[in-house]
Amino acid sequence: MLIKTSSRIGMMLSREKGQFPVSIATSLALESLFNIHPDTKHKEIPIERMNTLWINIRTLWRNLYGSMERSNADMLSIQDLSYGVLEDYYGLVDVIRNYSPNILIKCFHSYYLIKLTSPFSRFREPTTPIQINQHDRMLKTIDFLLAEALLPAGDDLRDETKMIVVDTTVPELESSSGFLLSHINYDLLVASSLSQLTLLESHTGNLKQKDKWYKRYYHGNALPELPFRYDLLQIFGDQVMFHPMKKSLREKVLELAKKYHWTYATTGERIKQSVDYSHDYDLMALFAMLNKLD
Repeated sequence: MLIKTSSRIGMMLSREKGQFPVSIATSLALESLFNIHPDTKHKEIPIERMNTLWINIRTLWRNLYGSMERSNADMLSIQDLSYGVLEDYYGLVDVIRNYSPNILIKCFHSYYLIKLTSPFSRFREPTTPIQINQHDRMLKTIDFLLAEALLPAGDDLRDETKMIVVDTTVPELESSSGFLLSHINYDLLVASSLSQLTLLESHTGNLKQKDKWYKRYYHGNALPELPFRYDLLQIFGDQVMFHPMKKSLREKVLELAKKYHWTYATTGERIKQSVDYSHDYDLMALFAMLNKLD
């Protein structure tokens, strides 16, 4: 699909791109799918097993903004940024369509209204003037895409020209081999309904299946293997949405994980049982409250 751009956009969006004609971080994700990433190599060509690609529109915006000098990005209007995101989205779609017309591609936007139902969590918020400005411009860009029907809201999973808009996270989708392009770890919580879901990381091109999602917790590389769950995400935190809870609490949970041999596949029932065996009533009460929100 051709995107009409003004001369200003063409001049100001001289952003860094990769082997594909989209912003560098988005290109590197695509390069990983085709196994041509300069640093990350796979034993297979990942796109050959992909039948669905979910794309978080916030991640496309972040990748676009990050591909430019901040001074240049800050000069762009919301309309300019909207066309830039749209150009990257349809550039990505075109690359995949040239490979296969049968892969389902769906862009989504979530308002992440979980703050209304998660009073015990410590949410990360933009605090510096730069962070506040960028967050505001991101939301205004997405609102512009929706309001001007450049990427309008629509629930048809087969219509890639429309964006699914939800209050919390990505809608459930049955898929035998789904991939998710998102930097927001909360999106992974939809995986309970998917037989397989692979996280596709921008920049690095890393592919993470469920057994590696615990690395998305805050300082996750230093953690033992854990299931990726909403209660544990609130406790251990991440780099994007949640601050970790206090260290003494996290250490108690890690002691239980070690004692009862938790893995990525440990069920919620097994976790509850482990917590109950601890006879730590504060911990039991916390897990009970967190799981009311799950």
